[in-house]
Amino acid sequence: MRTTIQQIAFSLIALSTAACAVEVGDGSVGRAASASNPGLGLLPALPPVLVSAEPTVPERVEILTPLGAVARNPVTFIWRSLPNATSYELVIERNDATYLARELSAQDALCDVAGATCSFVHTVGEGNGTVAIRAKNSVGDGAWSASSAFSVHLSRTAALLWPHGDAASSKLGYAWTPVSGASSYTLFVERDDADWQTFVVDASSACDDGLCVYNSATVHSEGSYAWWVQADEDGRWSLESSFTVGAAANIALITPNGSASSTSATFSWSPRSGEDHTYTVVVSDPNSTTDAFLNETFTDVQAGCAHGEGVCSIGTLHGMAFGATRWIVTAEDLVSSPVANFVVVDE
Repeated sequence: MRTTIQQIAFSLIALSTAACAVEVGDGSVGRAASASNPGLGLLPALPPVLVSAEPTVPERVEILTPLGAVARNPVTFIWRSLPNATSYELVIERNDATYLARELSAQDALCDVAGATCSFVHTVGEGNGTVAIRAKNSVGDGAWSASSAFSVHLSRTAALLWPHGDAASSKLGYAWTPVSGASSYTLFVERDDADWQTFVVDASSACDDGLCVYNSATVHSEGSYAWWVQADEDGRWSLESSFTVGAAANIALITPNGSASSTSATFSWSPRSGEDHTYTVVVSDPNSTTDAFLNETFTDVQAGCAHGEGVCSIGTLHGMAFGATRWIVTAEDLVSSPVANFVVVDE
């Protein structure tokens, strides 16, 4: 009886030893076969156990438009959608007071199922405003986006685009949006809080493809300036824009910059001061690091801003694809503008 029990125990030990995992020549792991148990052989590996990812709070929203841009009513607010967001909270301030606070479902915000953009259209009173957006889901609320500033102008009011902030050139180009039906513009400039220059500009020579430009031949000495534009003699004056001539300034993108655009757009920027420059213009999908709608180098003569004077422009590009788009300008000395985002919409 004892011998039989011992034989059974030894058999169980042998079976246990035969079932141990060993590494074979090809690096896989299986169960060892033995002379007494030749049928065990190598067993197939078990499939991995899939663990569902825990839901997380949405990331920070990126606003595409308006982004430091001038807008006309109704204003279209566009931001990049987030795949795990179920709703978005949007707060608009106008003249430093809360103007609108609203929560929109992803469906109400017309969020693209492909994870591209969301949008909201609303009429905002004339003046300066800001918008901030955050995404939400069942886990919690995401961080607020960076606040995006914009200005709203009535249809008979020009919107001033450039110059503003630091302007390096002593012979500046002035740029603004055209007013429908206007035949001329009066451009009024103050220097150090005193009347300085008044220019009367013919619309037929200054305005084309949604942009008016006046390249001043008058030297702007160092100082602080403010300027306004009036459409025709009886039109409303624009809001004020201020700038400083003095220290060297980086390249500033004028149009398009943070605003919605049709499939055709005029690309313009402020020049580098001083000696002649070349400019490389890249227009691309923000999600692509290789494909570009445009990647071309222009001399300042080709761009109409020789010797750092006036406004640089490469005219109108046609046939851009719908959706989020970005562009950047880099001079030959590797000084670059900030990246500007805009959205191509079907008008």
